[in-house]
Amino acid sequence: EQRNISRELEEADEENFCTQLLFDMATTFVFYGLDPEAGLNQYRRLATERGHVDSMVACGIVQVEGIGVPLNEKEGLSWLQRAAEFGNPQALYELGALYYTGLEDVLEENPEKAFELFEQAAAHDHTGALYMTADCLAEGEGTPKSVARAVPLFYKAAERGHRYSRQRIRELLARID
Repeated sequence: EQRNISRELEEADEENFCTQLLFDMATTFVFYGLDPEAGLNQYRRLATERGHVDSMVACGIVQVEGIGVPLNEKEGLSWLQRAAEFGNPQALYELGALYYTGLEDVLEENPEKAFELFEQAAAHDHTGALYMTADCLAEGEGTPKSVARAVPLFYKAAERGHRYSRQRIRELLARID
């Protein structure tokens, strides 16, 4: 019985390695412009056949942004929503950004929903979401204004290299003088 468990673990590791390799190959196809359509199709296969959440996020981003493929905001939004159901921080952040700005004829702006999604992604220490949560708090966008709650988030994002967070901290400190 011990051998069966060991073999199952090895097979699972091989499966994960192959999935990651296929994901990386799809990413190369899309983001180096080698064959974006083939890359998107690979993401779709990984998402549907293996439930690979990062591939769901990639499908969403590629289609919402039209990166090397025709723009398909509705399908892209659907992929991001699926990935967000798994609690994926990047999907939560991307959805937050879409609710923050809206998508013409696809998704209405909803600052409250955007803040909620940014906050969920920030809870996973997503750097961009830390900044956006802080920015919403500092401006009272989609949530009651609270500079006191925003500052620690700006600092945390700045510590992770987020340049706009550093700028916002400087701006807030200048107001104190």
